[in-house]
Amino acid sequence: MDALTLGSEGTTRRAISFDVEVPVEYRIDGSEERVLVPLALIEKGTLRKVSTEDPAGHPLPVFGAWKNTRLAVEMLEALVPDFSQDSTSSRIQQDVLQDIVFAPAPETGEDNEEKRRAASENFIKWLQALQQAPENSGRTAYLETFGRLALSFLDHFLLVVEVKEDFVGTRCVLKFAYDSDLPILDEGNYVAATRMIIPDIGFARSQHIEVTVPTGLCARELRVVDLVDDGALDTKVDTPEGERSTAHVALAAAERTSVGEVLIEMIPAGPGIHSFTRLGLAVVSGLVAVGLAEKWDWVAVVTQEFKVPSQSASVLLIGPALFLSWMARSPEHDAVALLLKPLRLVLMYCTIVLLVLATAAAVPLTPEAWEIAWEAAFGGTLLAVVSYFAYLWNAPRAIARGATLVIAGFKAASSCLKNGANQIKRFLKRKKQKGRRLAKRRLRRQL
Repeated sequence: MDALTLGSEGTTRRAISFDVEVPVEYRIDGSEERVLVPLALIEKGTLRKVSTEDPAGHPLPVFGAWKNTRLAVEMLEALVPDFSQDSTSSRIQQDVLQDIVFAPAPETGEDNEEKRRAASENFIKWLQALQQAPENSGRTAYLETFGRLALSFLDHFLLVVEVKEDFVGTRCVLKFAYDSDLPILDEGNYVAATRMIIPDIGFARSQHIEVTVPTGLCARELRVVDLVDDGALDTKVDTPEGERSTAHVALAAAERTSVGEVLIEMIPAGPGIHSFTRLGLAVVSGLVAVGLAEKWDWVAVVTQEFKVPSQSASVLLIGPALFLSWMARSPEHDAVALLLKPLRLVLMYCTIVLLVLATAAAVPLTPEAWEIAWEAAFGGTLLAVVSYFAYLWNAPRAIARGATLVIAGFKAASSCLKNGANQIKRFLKRKKQKGRRLAKRRLRRQL
């Protein structure tokens, strides 16, 4: 069970429950009266607020980074067919596997990326040499599986815990939880998406994924894809009906080397800032529209006795105070901040419009300043309306996709033109060579 909770206080908590049984014949002795249990592959990086729990509810000892990586290297060495006992070959194999397991975490600088790239290339070369060895001619499938497993250690480390030997041979539940980072893929859209990778989903007989979004958002869709070599073998989708904050999917991976891709889509909850922004935008737009219609003498709303400055300015200032109160926020999750940011910008535009109108009503402006104030109010309202509908229609995502398609189209057209130019050059070259050969033949005949 893999539960991902996007907390309202701004944290992303990943809690994993392992329903396991440690076979007696595979026990690995650890410290006194304890055995080692490799639980999962976790993304590399600093773990925050780690908590563990054994079947009795007691904390589990967790190995540090160095011990974890050493055990991972030893595990991979044990999986290599006929691990060479020759000192030179053995050292090469150990170095290759250690470079993979001890590789730095991704996105930690150019120097580290170069180390990761070198470790990956050296491993692939070593694995290809191992596959071409005569004694491994019938182990192609096994070595491919081993290669995928080993390469997963580039981005992940092996989580190893110690449990009491009393639990060996019995089915039990072990729990592990930590704070994680979950980047938001789409910003400025009504539908926000985020993505998580489960590299060892194929190791479990079945995997349950549950996602809980923070207050103010709703889970629109949870999609879990079973991937092997970037190809989808199976897809499970949960599309909650109504406004729910939780989505759940169960998936049985097709192969042992399967990788799980979890895609989460979120939208703002109906009641809340979204409804208030829609109502506030309608009120401000209506107010500006009526004011412009009165100003251009299309309708008569204000009596001739109305004078500027007016006490109505205090009434207009209630709107900005109300809007700003909705934008004041306590600590919240990044997903909430990014998803509601466009709505808060719309409220900010409406606040500015009301402040301009209040200023125009409270201060006796010159005719030129009066015109500028109404133009600013109209421009701010138009900007708020356009921003809201662009957000509602996921315009940033559509623009990004359109730009990608345009760039791809330009590249394809450029490639076609280049190929066409090359073909024309080859045709002209062949024609020129043919003309030379014909000229030589005529010259020979004349001689």
